[in-house]
Amino acid sequence: QLKKETDELSEAMQRQDNVSLDLLLDLRQEALNKLENNWVEMNLLVEEEEELRRSFQRLLQEDPKHSAGYPFLERRILELRGKIEESIGFIKERDARITAQALQTQKFLWEQIPEELKEEVV
Repeated sequence: QLKKETDELSEAMQRQDNVSLDLLLDLRQEALNKLENNWVEMNLLVEEEEELRRSFQRLLQEDPKHSAGYPFLERRILELRGKIEESIGFIKERDARITAQALQTQKFLWEQIPEELKEEVV
């Protein structure tokens, strides 16, 4: 969902569609908040049992590409973690492009303002 919203955010930015940008930023923030809540819940669940906590910590440090030797549930967790990490990398890359594009647009718009008006703004 975050990847989709990030793509839509990039497209709205290219169209200079501020209404869509605001809506998409809100939707994306909601999705990020859900992810954060899921992370907190997961940590609270494993906190109750020492063995579960140790297993969870081990899975967090294991390379998801090495999931083949694990039992089904642990392998599935590692695979999901790998997909999440891949998505986060994609989102960070796209965010960097969106930010660069926004700065470029801001600079362009600033250059279009007559000098006498710029003095009033600053």
